[in-house]
Amino acid sequence: SQQSQYAKKEGGMMMLLNLLEDRGVLIGGLIGFALFCLAYWFATIPTREVSAEEEIDQEEKVEERDFTYDQLRVYDGVQNEKVFIAVCGEVFDVSENLAMYGPNGSYGIFAGHDCSRCLAKMSFEQSELDGDCENLSASEQDQLQEWHTKFKYVKCYPVVGKVSKTPPPETRMTRAQLKDSFKSTNSKSRVHPPLLFAVRGKVYDASYGGWDHYGPGGPYHRFCGYDASRALAKMSLESSDIQNSDLSDLTEKEIKILDDWHNLFIRKYPQVATLVD
Repeated sequence: SQQSQYAKKEGGMMMLLNLLEDRGVLIGGLIGFALFCLAYWFATIPTREVSAEEEIDQEEKVEERDFTYDQLRVYDGVQNEKVFIAVCGEVFDVSENLAMYGPNGSYGIFAGHDCSRCLAKMSFEQSELDGDCENLSASEQDQLQEWHTKFKYVKCYPVVGKVSKTPPPETRMTRAQLKDSFKSTNSKSRVHPPLLFAVRGKVYDASYGGWDHYGPGGPYHRFCGYDASRALAKMSLESSDIQNSDLSDLTEKEIKILDDWHNLFIRKYPQVATLVD
């Protein structure tokens, strides 16, 4: 009958739709599997061999900084778990070899010091630590260079900065000289140029460990070259405060804030001069 014919047609259409649906799922699955295989193939393509030099360059580099001799002494394996040693002005991190340079190591006396003179003279005398190398003989200078080469290129200890002497605190500096110091260029004995600012008549060099805060782009860079006492007391970065050294109108609270800042600088940075009018 006509009704049965319609039923057969409807049944046939349903079978066709089901078949197409099943094939669609199958085709979709095949496409997905093919894409997965393609991605895996690209991910596992052998890359060219990376040279030792490139591998070193890709490693995270140590941010080098300047050290005073007092700052260097902290890195002796006791006050600080790391052990730093200076040779020819460069500071090396020898923490990986504590058996040799740690507190109980055979060269432990060198920890936290510039041991250049000791290495040149093959001496373990404490009086030779942090000594200058100006009067070394030719053979002692050769000996020192051999040690420096060993530290830097044979043992490949990480270089973390440079150690240098600072001017005596009683060095007199005018405000004009302080402002001109901001134009100072770097020297071979330093990682960074000086970053001088004054607080309560004392001039500090923040380049010794404070480059991130007081260097170009740092939050306190504007203090460099000025007596920053008033600005610090008022917690201000305004030019009108930075360039004004008058403290006569400070409140007790502001004086306390200034004293706290000053005590922090005494602990952290070397005093390199005394400010005079």
